[in-house]
Amino acid sequence: SPLKMFEYMAMGIPVVTTAIGQIEEILKHGENGLLVNEPSAENFISVINGHSDRINQIGINARKLALKKYSWQANAQKVMGLCEKIADVKNNNFVN
Repeated sequence: SPLKMFEYMAMGIPVVTTAIGQIEEILKHGENGLLVNEPSAENFISVINGHSDRINQIGINARKLALKKYSWQANAQKVMGLCEKIADVKNNNFVN
């Protein structure tokens, strides 16, 4: 579940997942997550072992990203920004 991914990120737990769909837009391999192209046990083990020296930093980076862009507060701010734009457009239309 994508929600689980964001929960793990917020906890600073490095996410290891397949590189599909929107996941690739959110996680940057080796920076804030670990991505596997072909899902197999060997590929997951290989990617984890290949980044074991940075695994803690990857978790820290994931947490920073989750809190900055994907928290409930960040989502609420986006919604409020959209509402303000809509209100501005409506107000300008009534003035003209």
